[in-house]
Amino acid sequence: MARALTTTRSGLIDAGSLLDVTRLARDHQIKLPCAISAAAWHACGGRPHTFATAGGDQLAKRILTAARSQAVHSPKAALARPALGFAVEDARNGQHIIELELTVGPGDDGDPVATIDIAGF
Repeated sequence: MARALTTTRSGLIDAGSLLDVTRLARDHQIKLPCAISAAAWHACGGRPHTFATAGGDQLAKRILTAARSQAVHSPKAALARPALGFAVEDARNGQHIIELELTVGPGDDGDPVATIDIAGF
């Protein structure tokens, strides 16, 4: 008999699918544990090896500033699923907008957590 796979938020962080930005989020008055999906990180110009660097902190802060500007650190935000327009500079293609969304839902222990991902994922 096959065992059902259970995916936990902490497991996704350990695997690198989610990047924990809780420490930086608190500096932006986002009081919930917060993570950015690896897909959103990459779409915004981040690279896996840059996440835990000063440059990575700067990108994370820009993303969190966009999230904070939507004033969405309430569990009610999960119903609204607000979109965040995030401008990305690309040397080849110029500037383009990535649509991100911040959702709030239950974490591994049932308490609310925030996740920033590409809109529609």
